[in-house]
Amino acid sequence: MKTNKIALAVLATLFAGAASAGSLDYRTEYKHDDEKWAHRIKLGSSVKISDPAKLYFSVEQKWQSETNDDKTVDFWNNPSRGDSEFDWGVQYKINNNWYIQPGMPITFAATKTTYKPQLRVGYKADFGLTTALRYRHEFQDYTSDGGTFTDVNGDKINRADKTVQQGKWTLTGSYKFSQPSLKNLKLSYEANYNKSYENERKAKQQRLGVGSRR
Repeated sequence: MKTNKIALAVLATLFAGAASAGSLDYRTEYKHDDEKWAHRIKLGSSVKISDPAKLYFSVEQKWQSETNDDKTVDFWNNPSRGDSEFDWGVQYKINNNWYIQPGMPITFAATKTTYKPQLRVGYKADFGLTTALRYRHEFQDYTSDGGTFTDVNGDKINRADKTVQQGKWTLTGSYKFSQPSLKNLKLSYEANYNKSYENERKAKQQRLGVGSRR
């Protein structure tokens, strides 16, 4: 009994420590062109493993409402679960400005599991600029219900029981103003480049944002 009490005390201490360093994030998005809503919730934490390094980990669940007859998706109407993801990695601080961050998110979907080994290099300037460049190589492992996709030549390719590879480059950044009158204003940017290794189409995407911190 004494051993059990000690084990419970240690477990409670670890849980309390993890909870104090944890984060809970809920996000909803609306795609204007498709008129579709989507939701996700993410629970994460981090643990210091040495002076320059920390281990981070998180779990995420996505969901959305059922699709209407006109292919739109309401904000909340008979919602059902979507993909779930487990993410973990190590952030290593090189100095006060630079860090490197290898990681391995794993996404679980209805017809595939995607393994995403990645490496991020980040920089935080002394004047408010933060930026990072990430390369992620995806291995999409499909089940027997994987279906087909259309390649760049217009041919139908069967994905059932196959592994499809894809490379993704992502550049992100933000800028925080030091002026007191603009301290709640934040600028951000994001650029993506996707390259499939299975003759699928390439994709590019850019995004600029302006936000307010409260």
